[in-house]
Amino acid sequence: MLAGRAAVDDVERLRPWFVFRCRVTGEGWPETVVVKARRGTGAGRDGNAQQLPTEQAALEFLEALGWTSSPRLLASDLPRELLVLEDLAPRTPLSALLKERGSLAARDALQAFARALGTLHAVTRNQEEHFDRRRRALAQLEPAVDREAHITARCTEARDQMRSIGAEPSTGAEHELVQALDALDGPDPFVVLSNGDPHTNNFLVAGCDGRMIDFEDAGYRHALMDAASLYVPGPLWITVGDPIASGLEDAYRAALLEGVPEAEDDTAFGSALSAACLVSAVLRAGRFRTLDQRPTHDDSRKQLVSMLESAARVAKAHRALPQLCGWTQACAQTLRRRWPDADVDFNRYGSYAPRVRRPPT
Repeated sequence: MLAGRAAVDDVERLRPWFVFRCRVTGEGWPETVVVKARRGTGAGRDGNAQQLPTEQAALEFLEALGWTSSPRLLASDLPRELLVLEDLAPRTPLSALLKERGSLAARDALQAFARALGTLHAVTRNQEEHFDRRRRALAQLEPAVDREAHITARCTEARDQMRSIGAEPSTGAEHELVQALDALDGPDPFVVLSNGDPHTNNFLVAGCDGRMIDFEDAGYRHALMDAASLYVPGPLWITVGDPIASGLEDAYRAALLEGVPEAEDDTAFGSALSAACLVSAVLRAGRFRTLDQRPTHDDSRKQLVSMLESAARVAKAHRALPQLCGWTQACAQTLRRRWPDADVDFNRYGSYAPRVRRPPT
């Protein structure tokens, strides 16, 4: 990291993130840097005290591994809750490129995203102890949340909410949900580092040159929980593309194979991918009560139906978890009946149709 002092000449807020582009002067410093601060101020601020130390640990860890598809950490001041990062301009979020130009025009950038995700997973396999040691050295951090227990609790809530509107899971579906959760809980050859939010808004691109950002919630998890974002709509989208037809699956999987040779086994890959997609969709179904209160034609309703149906398609293609797959389809059908505005033909939307966020009324 840079050690010399620098003078700040100009500051620009980079929305929607709580980060700032600063023009600086100082020996050895680039012309501009990005300064990331903990969100908010005082006792009511957003985020938590673990996020910036976690991001610093992740960026240092990845640099030590030789992975170059993230911003370089130039300096840090954790007592003041500040990180100084490489400015990645003129790169822009892949999500913005998709919204402006569509998936065909953004094909190369999507391929770069899939490769970067696979490479990140490949180079970080079997390195969890080193990451945790680096992270613990930076601060007296609170114990990590038991992610698997949290996911299980959210899936249970989703099941109960779907049951309340008549989408009763069969005993077989409940058994397969437990089976899917177990499959995604390590130790496993697919356990790798995730930035915690592996979506197109956190991948900055210029042509085919991309960088992954936002490692505040970095940690080890099942690789295919990250890769599920290529198959089911994430927070920004109503639909995604076909990752097989577009080549995204091949790009991701080829990169993953460099460090996770088990991914070459079609049965193992397909079973884990199906579990990840179905669990991702069930987790989203836990927002049913919130979405049910929203006004008619809120895109979040269509998004949930699309997620459930997209996940079911993946599982059917791999002939995996048939009872759980059938239940997610039944949930989607129940929601289509309950929400006529979400009873639509998603083929009309094309790939990466954006979810429009409407202000509450």
